[in-house]
Amino acid sequence: MKKNLLFAFILSVVSVSVYSQVQSTTFGGLWHDPNTWIGLTVPGENDDVIINGPVVQAYTSGYAILPVHCNNLTITSSGSLRNGGYGGGNGIFPVYVHGSAVNNGIVENGGEDALKMFVYGDLTNNNIWMPVETELTNSGNHNLSLLEGMTFGSKIIVNSSTGITALTDLVFTCDWYSDGYYNRSHLMLNGHIFSVGNHSLEMRHCLVNSGTLTGDFEILGTFKVGYDVSDTLKFNGNITVTDTLMANVYGGGYGIYKLRINGNLLNNGVIMDNMDTKAPLNDDDLEILITGDIINNRHWSCKYVKLAGDETQHITQGTDRFFDSYFSDLNPESDIVAQSNITIMNDLNLNGAHLNMAGDTLTIYGWLYGGAIENTNLNNGFLNNIISMGGLSVNGVVTIENNNIFHDYVIVNDTLQSIEYGGGSITYTLQVRGDITNYGLIRNINDGDLLSLEITGGIDNHGLWENAYTKFSGSQQQQIHQLPGKVFQTNFTDVDSVSMVVATSDLKIAGNCNLLRSTLEMNHYEIDISGHLYNGRVNSAIIKNATLSNITASGNTEIRGIVVIDDGNRFYGNLLVTDTLQSQVYGGGSYTYSLYNFGNIENNGLIRNEPTQNESFALYVQGDIINRGTFTNYANYQLFYLNDDVHQVSCMNNGTTNWQFEGADITGAGAESFSMISGGGIQTVPPGESWEVSVQFVPAGSVFTAQLNIHCTETGSLGTIYLIGYNENSTVGVKDPGVLNEQGNSLMFRNYPNPFTQGTTISWHQPEKAHVVLKLYDFTGKEMCTLMDCDRSSGEHRFNYDASKLPSGIYFLKGWFDDCTSAWKMLKM
Repeated sequence: MKKNLLFAFILSVVSVSVYSQVQSTTFGGLWHDPNTWIGLTVPGENDDVIINGPVVQAYTSGYAILPVHCNNLTITSSGSLRNGGYGGGNGIFPVYVHGSAVNNGIVENGGEDALKMFVYGDLTNNNIWMPVETELTNSGNHNLSLLEGMTFGSKIIVNSSTGITALTDLVFTCDWYSDGYYNRSHLMLNGHIFSVGNHSLEMRHCLVNSGTLTGDFEILGTFKVGYDVSDTLKFNGNITVTDTLMANVYGGGYGIYKLRINGNLLNNGVIMDNMDTKAPLNDDDLEILITGDIINNRHWSCKYVKLAGDETQHITQGTDRFFDSYFSDLNPESDIVAQSNITIMNDLNLNGAHLNMAGDTLTIYGWLYGGAIENTNLNNGFLNNIISMGGLSVNGVVTIENNNIFHDYVIVNDTLQSIEYGGGSITYTLQVRGDITNYGLIRNINDGDLLSLEITGGIDNHGLWENAYTKFSGSQQQQIHQLPGKVFQTNFTDVDSVSMVVATSDLKIAGNCNLLRSTLEMNHYEIDISGHLYNGRVNSAIIKNATLSNITASGNTEIRGIVVIDDGNRFYGNLLVTDTLQSQVYGGGSYTYSLYNFGNIENNGLIRNEPTQNESFALYVQGDIINRGTFTNYANYQLFYLNDDVHQVSCMNNGTTNWQFEGADITGAGAESFSMISGGGIQTVPPGESWEVSVQFVPAGSVFTAQLNIHCTETGSLGTIYLIGYNENSTVGVKDPGVLNEQGNSLMFRNYPNPFTQGTTISWHQPEKAHVVLKLYDFTGKEMCTLMDCDRSSGEHRFNYDASKLPSGIYFLKGWFDDCTSAWKMLKM
């Protein structure tokens, strides 16, 4: 170990003693003049030089400028290094420093011509450094140091194979004086690496031509990007902009200067394009490509920002700040996570990437397209090819183009609208795969460019809903709710024929509703629709102001407003008319519109033909007819079956004077099959009281049609009721046949006798074992009692019911047999 240490010491002494030291006199002189140097020896490549006075490089031979050399160069505070005059045109006098240079004095051009410094090692400037050029050249790295308050002037050229490294904060001005004129150039990094470290960097009115700056550094002053419009300057590290980062002036038209940051970018200053106030059309733009996170605390207005990271990138914006840029993501597999509200004044092209707003607000005044957003409060924006996940709140004006899908839920707090097409008319479709709640405005942008919503979840409207089309597209049950006083100004369609839409409030629709064979469960709420309600099932509805076609109504139905009957309508259950029920305008000749009601009908309003063209309206009723209003329609029919063979007609005097009923009779070819079993006599009926008749069907012969004639002038078209009997059991009773044969076998649910006075026997056949529940309801639908609630085996069953304490009237027996249901009407005398 001692030998090794001694050998190392000897090597050290030898290496130190290789270079001799040459100092100038304090009077200085010409570099190549021996009198300039103490010891009268002109230094060479192997000499360390210390300049203590004014030294001039003016070495020439004829017209040739010759270089001077040294190893390390130190210029003291009293020393200076300048060039002399060439005398034969413009000349540059070179000084080769084969080691490092430390300047405590002055290095600059002389009164004419110029000085160029070649430095093979490190460069430290503690005072003035302003030669025409400084070339850092060798195969190794160059360390740069600068005294605080000083700058690096000179055009600086890096020709080393590795690059340069900052050991202190650096300020480059790249300027010099020559021949009495002030000049400026740039830091010519030439594609090499500039390791800035964690120091600050100021490029004062000069540029970096190309290459890579590395380290977590701070930008002071104005740093301009754009020496060469075809090049991309690179920053490797986390960058802080304290002052200004901007594009250069292209000078030859329009230029986009590119900066790639492989790291994070914190802006506490200004990031901007180069705005030419004298010639705005010559503005040149800055494009930043960044792989890391972005924090903007001040002014950000560069033209383009491209997110280029492979990992998750975070973006943060200070209060009341914004990005006046066009954003795009270059990696379709990447994630962007917002850590604050984000405002983008132009477009955001996600290019397949995923933006998670984490519940914050995204405000965008241009296009948002080509990707996925999650947990977003969206304020403004034109949307194309956007998938929203985790819920979306719409604030401001959000404009929809094509191929957008919103998952989970949507809350509209301001405006959701279609875009203006600009070349004809078009319908833009927005898929909402979840619930939508509207507190604002949903609309078409104009009458030609329409918005269509396809919604799989629930609909809740508290605002203005004014788009062209709203489609229920869910395969599961969907709910619809509307705040009182609000209107759906849209056309509804259900595109899933086996689905169900359930109303949880009254609905008012200024448009049409095409159910496309699906079911609308109204739960006894009102549906007020100015257009058509058609092609489907409606359960337990209060229908107001609609035109009905191909509607199957189940449960009890009430008619309000003016409800118009087109073709193909069948009602299963009790029908209550409180306003007007009438036929449709045919428009081409005469036509009879028919409505089949398999249940009782109570008229407290008006049943009539179409009033302007008198299109005929025929009403077919398998049940009782109770009239407290007016019948003026074309014809009324009552339907009878073997298992539904007794029906009643009741007419209440709704006038102010007595009505005289002169009785009733049954006429026609099949009159022997019908008989009046109660009521129907001559009667004077005071206002507010009723006249009644009950008719029973018992098949006789082969003809089962007749007429019930009620002799009273005040009954209108109800004076003649056409009786139609069927020598078979009804498959519907007072229910839709779909519920009777759900398991493929009729239950044959009935009671005997019917009508009855004291008791009756309820009988049924069930094809398999089932849990059986039997309940009795009065005519209003009020539950009277539960007759049975237990399991029963397959086969024939009977239940004897003692009805002696039951008041006279019409009752409904309803049975549940596992998943199958059935209902039956009974008459207690």
